Amino acid sequence: MIRALHEALSLNGWSTFSRLTSFIRWKLNWHKRDLDALPDASLDRRFVSARQAMELIPDQAVVASSGFAGCGICNALFWALRESFQANGYPGNLTWITAGAQGGRGKVPGTVEELAIPGLLKRYVAGHLETVKDLLKLGDEGLLEIHTLPQGVISRLLALQGEGVCQLTTHTGRGTFLDPACGGGSAVTAEAGTGYVETDNDQLIYQLPAIKVAFLSAPYADREGNLYFHNEPMLSENYEVVKAANANGGVVIAMAGEIIERDEARISIIRDQLDAIVIHPYRPQMAGVPSQHLWAALLPGRDGDPAANLALIRLLNQLAGITPARNHIDEKLVQAAVRVFLELSSPNQVVNFGVGMPEEVCRLLALTGQAESLAFTTESGTYGGVPASGIFFGASVNPERIESSAWMFKHYQTDLDMAVLGFLQVDSHGNVNVSKRGEAVQDFVGPGGFCDITEGAKTILFVGSWMVGGEYQLQDDELTVRRQGKPKFVQQLEHITFNAQSALQQGKRVYYVADVGVFKLTPRGIELCELVYGIDVQKDIIDACEADILVPSYFLKD
Repeated sequence: MIRALHEALSLNGWSTFSRLTSFIRWKLNWHKRDLDALPDASLDRRFVSARQAMELIPDQAVVASSGFAGCGICNALFWALRESFQANGYPGNLTWITAGAQGGRGKVPGTVEELAIPGLLKRYVAGHLETVKDLLKLGDEGLLEIHTLPQGVISRLLALQGEGVCQLTTHTGRGTFLDPACGGGSAVTAEAGTGYVETDNDQLIYQLPAIKVAFLSAPYADREGNLYFHNEPMLSENYEVVKAANANGGVVIAMAGEIIERDEARISIIRDQLDAIVIHPYRPQMAGVPSQHLWAALLPGRDGDPAANLALIRLLNQLAGITPARNHIDEKLVQAAVRVFLELSSPNQVVNFGVGMPEEVCRLLALTGQAESLAFTTESGTYGGVPASGIFFGASVNPERIESSAWMFKHYQTDLDMAVLGFLQVDSHGNVNVSKRGEAVQDFVGPGGFCDITEGAKTILFVGSWMVGGEYQLQDDELTVRRQGKPKFVQQLEHITFNAQSALQQGKRVYYVADVGVFKLTPRGIELCELVYGIDVQKDIIDACEADILVPSYFLKD
């Protein structure tokens, strides 16, 4: 924390204190709401209180909410729905659908976790599950049916419903746990049944139930009931959930932070597409950023030095307890990954970065200016700039433009050149698990956008630690293993999120960068291609993991 504060102060000076003050203001206000507040009577009839809006939702409805990580979360609507059910017992038995992460890890109020009450939800379908701890707990207790699908698949299915199409046929997810031919499909809990995916030769067919209610959040509405998305760091599925509900004859409920004067050129969603608008004056620009102190650096157009803004983001993440503290071993790993990335990349390529170590790779590339010609993107829809990390994940510093997540995932199908992603486990075949930490429902992470991204990317660079726990020593640039931990490279995965054989068949280049060395995917398996100085290949790699590692003879001692 001290190091991050010193870095931010040296680069930002007074603005660091200003942004810290704003962050504290956000935390002090994150519980605040007035669910009975009614706007001026002269406004359009669509303006109602949060509690009144809940009367539009029937029992057993299928609801989709937009939002991504800390941006666009419909907090006042979640609170109102929870309290309506607690007070009246309805609406209940809902099926809830989210594409991106919308939980608060059991810590942050006002997220979709507010709905974690037995009977309120019957079914939850999401691309990312790790942040919805309270809902996963209900799943473990047999009180909630939980499904997971790739985030991009959900985004595209929402878009297709707006066009009157009810299913998506794609290669995404084939050969993974989502493929009923070799995995459990979309089902996470035992009660989930067959799920929302089926096989079709070498493809998968995905579907979702028809959306009947849409929740979304916008920064502004005008007095006539039109919505505006300017000053929003990302769009996620705002347009898609509205169009899906409209196409299915459903209801659209929007939350807005402020009433502004009509601006014809900036209208994002016209009032005729909406059924109710709730004003929530405490709505932030995104988590950590109150609307009274907008962060222009998270919007298109340059606003200050990227290095200074990235330093502020790192400081705020550490203050929030989101970003893990990185040590000198991690820094060495990131440096190795950057070097490999630069060897594999070419000018003007489109790149996606995942969470965790990939965020650090992205940050170092940006700070050193070694990838200025590349287009860094996020699955949330930001194009260009430098992707932010932690609670700001999904936003970017100085993005070139902001699209919807459905647009970005469609773009990734044909135009994603590289992806830098993390891993939980890797097996002898090169398969990767990122979506399941253990056997309990609460251990389920979900695929997020991982399956969509790896399906589209032509080159994939996985970055992560060689083992869980253990202990290293770094001295004079020589790395030694003092104590072995639990290996992350295993013989064979039971839960596959990335199918290596499928990647090989598509001609993808796949590399794995770990603390001890660099490996590449070959038709024969994983092959060691670089060894970190100080690592003993026999003791620290061959004998220390369960996976079969191909080791060229020049790495072996006589």
